Amino acid sequence: MCHLKSIGEMKLTNSQKNFLLALPILLVLSTALVFVFASKWLGKEFGYLLGFVFYWLVWCLLVPLFILKREGLGALVPPQLSVVEAKSL
Repeated sequence: MCHLKSIGEMKLTNSQKNFLLALPILLVLSTALVFVFASKWLGKEFGYLLGFVFYWLVWCLLVPLFILKREGLGALVPPQLSVVEAKSL
């Protein structure tokens, strides 16, 4: 069972909608810039690695944390079943 609200149920302001619409463009531009400049600065191998570290830390961790906030993250993880409930499945 999913506890997250569907997109239709979310109450977003126009600025929040614009921010969410801009995220894919920001993702591509910022990540490409980091890959290009890091590879020129550190060499291809380490620049590539730094590009992926940037992508994972910023776009896979910090941005979702910022968007979902603390209460949204809790809704992503289902409550744990007790041992008795798990055995009855």
